[in-house]
Amino acid sequence: MSSRFYILVLCGCFLSFFTNGVEVKLAVKEKIELHRKFKLYNKPAVEEIKTFNGDTYKCVDFYKQPAFDHPLLRNHSYHPNLDQYKLQNVSQESSWISELWANGKGCPDGTVPIRKYTRKEFIHVHKLFQKLYPSDAPVPGRFINPSMYDGNETTRLFLSTEVEKTKCWNLMCGGYVHTHKSIPIDAPITRVTHRGDITPIEIVPKIVKSPSTKQWNLFITHDIPLGFWPNEVLKALSGPAEYLEWGGEAYSPPDKGLLGPRMGSGYFPIGDGSRDGYARVMARYDEAATYFDMGNGELETYSDNKDYYRVIDGGYVDKDFGHMAYWGGTG
Repeated sequence: MSSRFYILVLCGCFLSFFTNGVEVKLAVKEKIELHRKFKLYNKPAVEEIKTFNGDTYKCVDFYKQPAFDHPLLRNHSYHPNLDQYKLQNVSQESSWISELWANGKGCPDGTVPIRKYTRKEFIHVHKLFQKLYPSDAPVPGRFINPSMYDGNETTRLFLSTEVEKTKCWNLMCGGYVHTHKSIPIDAPITRVTHRGDITPIEIVPKIVKSPSTKQWNLFITHDIPLGFWPNEVLKALSGPAEYLEWGGEAYSPPDKGLLGPRMGSGYFPIGDGSRDGYARVMARYDEAATYFDMGNGELETYSDNKDYYRVIDGGYVDKDFGHMAYWGGTG
């Protein structure tokens, strides 16, 4: 069963989903192409490090990451220290990094963390992603997917996009340039919120186009810069967007006879941030990077299965919380 809901706006997207056990079969031509992609992805490591839950990452030289295999970026002039914005809360970033890595610090300067895959794992994950989420726009967010991570149910960041008609999952193809040496694009989340917690744990993805460089910058909670897309690889976004989506998707294979996974806190939303999954400070930027809160009446809600998953438009609350939405479902 696959269900989804969205809040639609006039002009990116936040998405969260869970999947369990999808069988993927490959044609011979597909296998050859995926072997080629694996060779490009499988970069030499300066060193290897492990996360708190045992995931292995390669610390790859910044200039050897998969982004620069893209034909438009082979003569680039980028460098690893492109943090153009001050962090709002450096202590939050440091805390996350120290909890994330077994070594307490992540990768060394001049490198970026890239998850280590065997050839078999790479092919499985790549095809599973194509089957589950064929998005054509940059989509940062968080999700749980045991099928992609050896049965591990840790919540993780993820990035889905399409560059030059090629669908990309995390760093599996060129185009997106990662700059943060200690937070990978698919970082496991060290803390999660439980229903009723007074202080919820928030993950806030943000994509903002720089007025000066024209590149599309990706930030995570507390404006931590993770990386960017050079303008030349996202030509389709050169004009104004028609709509913006915040939302989530829950999935389980229809042929497995499984119930759909729960969403949010696992209950229908009641409009309470301590009990519901939610989004806050729902906003957009114009071409001059001017920030605008979404106003009341600008959004519409949608769920394709209200018997299992629901969403509430909470409207504009105040300066700190901005425009809010709440969601959840029993599955």
